[in-house]
Amino acid sequence: MKSVYLLMLVSLCQGWPSVERPAKLSPPHSLDITTLDNAIQISWSGVDSGDVDEPVLAYKVKIWKVRKLMTQTHAKVNGEWTKTEKEELEPIHVVSGPSGEPDVIIKPADQTTAKYCDVEPNATYEIRVQALTKNGESPDSNPVRVQII
Repeated sequence: MKSVYLLMLVSLCQGWPSVERPAKLSPPHSLDITTLDNAIQISWSGVDSGDVDEPVLAYKVKIWKVRKLMTQTHAKVNGEWTKTEKEELEPIHVVSGPSGEPDVIIKPADQTTAKYCDVEPNATYEIRVQALTKNGESPDSNPVRVQII
């Protein structure tokens, strides 16, 4: 019993072990969209993890087709109710992407461009990119929206 007590005392005197974690991985930035025939090309600036033991292994490109929402406004004009309908895009959510599951393209770390071929006319797409390491992923890049006309 004394030896157990002594080991606990020594452990407490030396302090709790701490694990240093590398700085948070930055998201890719400078997203640029180029329209092609029936496709879009996405490019971005690469990311350096700053940790030789945990380099960036790949990039995850996420593409959502943004939903259109119908809103109605009711107003009294000259004593009569009138209704106006307006179609709007789903708002941009900084923390999470649009509703629904995105299409995903994975590119190796040495490539900073991706081509997305499933575009439709009269649609709007939101694109975000993440850097991937063996232990996790960066936050999403700032969202970029592109409208195909």
